[in-house]
Amino acid sequence: MAYHITLSEEDYAALVAASTQTGEPIEQLVHEAIAARYESPSPTWPTGNYRYPTGEPITDEEEEEMERLAQEIGPGKPLSEIIIEDRGPR
Repeated sequence: MAYHITLSEEDYAALVAASTQTGEPIEQLVHEAIAARYESPSPTWPTGNYRYPTGEPITDEEEEEMERLAQEIGPGKPLSEIIIEDRGPR
């Protein structure tokens, strides 16, 4: 897939100078700059605070945190009101 970008004269001159200095093609420099600026998470990166299960028992601190979150999210509510299922269009 190819994309077109628009550069100012100054930006293009800076790219030419960097390309001459490093010996890398301008396209490679632009790709590296964009990749560094807009990092996309790989599918193997965990998002948020998610951790993969290890089979180890839950620590007392983790148990307390889960209890605190449960009380914060829905104190006194039945589970059927806390869980929201989206089954798509019907």
